[in-house]
Amino acid sequence: MQDIYELPEEETIPLSHPISMGKEHREYDEITLREPSLDEVDNFYKERGKEDSLLSGMGLLISLVSGVPRPAVRKLKFRDYKRCEVWLTRFLTWVPPEKGEESGDASEPT
Repeated sequence: MQDIYELPEEETIPLSHPISMGKEHREYDEITLREPSLDEVDNFYKERGKEDSLLSGMGLLISLVSGVPRPAVRKLKFRDYKRCEVWLTRFLTWVPPEKGEESGDASEPT
């Protein structure tokens, strides 16, 4: 089982296909994600509820924690998006361990 303190605070995900944005054609060939703040997670849930779409909510969260503009995040190839989603979901599914338990990762079987 994995303990919450074993989760890295950030992760750089290389993109299979670089994305470019803006008049200056800024190119992104990787996205560095960090642990989301409470406010960023709150915005994720609000967006997900408003749009009734996990994709829209997660796209917002990826943008918030990486600093990559949302229009650029929308251009991600789906597999790159999923790699970001999987990494961030570990924080969203974490629950504090019960007394005597080793892990608070809800995605791990007990």
